[in-house]
Formats: sequence, structure tokens, C-alpha cells
Amino acid sequence: MCGRFSSLSKEELLFLLEDNRELFDTNGSVEVSPGMEYPVITKTGVIKMLWGMKADWSKGQSIINARQETVNTKEFFKDSFIHRRCIVKVPSFYEWDKYKNKYVVRRIDGKLMNMAGIYTRIGNQNCFVVLTQKATTEFAPIHSRLPFILEDEEVHEYLYGNDEDKWCHPKLTNILMWDLENPRKPEQASLF
Repeated sequence: MCGRFSSLSKEELLFLLEDNRELFDTNGSVEVSPGMEYPVITKTGVIKMLWGMKADWSKGQSIINARQETVNTKEFFKDSFIHRRCIVKVPSFYEWDKYKNKYVVRRIDGKLMNMAGIYTRIGNQNCFVVLTQKATTEFAPIHSRLPFILEDEEVHEYLYGNDEDKWCHPKLTNILMWDLENPRKPEQASLF
């Protein structure tokens, strides 16, 4: 699952946004959480969107992730997956284990991550979710899911291609590393 990620640096944002700098203001925030706006890459360019979608059946809760193995069959996501795919470019994401230890997860090679996503328009707001996949064997002790990460050379095909089935199977390559950000002892977990 992906419930929080880090924002791009000012330099990375300026490069990504080029002439659209007014689209994004970090307000000093380094961590992006659901309900915040973030620039995502679409077929038509970079668009500032809200992270999370609300459905009638979601009881007011925002849906922030979609399982890549079912995104093409779930009625709520299917149209967006076919017509409105996006890339959420981030330096890292965060995950918590069962003891509430926070991990920062990055690519081993230091590159920015291309998290696959989908988006839709709800009211007057563009909203996106991040696709997730089953965790790799190495990552599974921390969490059972992780973002579906594309290589740079896959981004164009994901955004513009018509082979939906290709993106509905997990990629189990080990390109990630993680560091413990705030270690807690197992007995402390019950305090939170």
C-alpha cells in the first residue's frame, strides 16, 4: 500500500513543470499525504491533482490506492484505467510495519520512482490514486503491498498504450531499498 510519499525537490519540480510552475506550491511540505494536491504526469502534460477519490460506497473515506491486478475489472476504476492513466513521480514513499516502524523506501539506483496511477474528475477537481501490487518477497515483512513502479522506458507505453492486460500483473523485480526512520520496539506498538 502507499499511504504517503515524499515530494520532489524544488529543482526536480522546476524541471518537471517547466513553464507550469504555478501548478505546484509545496508550502514547505516534504511528505505528501492523502487529500493533498500533487503534480502528476498525464497524456496531456503535468496536472495538479488531489490524491484520493471518493465513491458513493466509500462512506466518505478517500480511496488512495487501486490494486493493479483488478483495476481493469472493478467498475469504479475500469474507465479511468482504460482512458486516464497517470504517473506520480516521487523520490521515495513511506510504509509502516505492524509495530508502527516507519520506513522510507527508495530506488536502489537513486532514480526518481514512476508510480503508476489513474485519475478521474470528481466535481471540479481532478483526483488520482496510486496502483499497488503484491509485495516482493523482500518487502513482504514490512507490508503486503507496494506501489506499482514503472521504469522510465515503460512510462510512454503505460500512458499511451492500449494493452491494459500488460499492466495487471505484478513486477517482482527488486529495485527498492528501505531504511528505518523511527524504530520502535514491538512492545511499544500497543501504545499507539
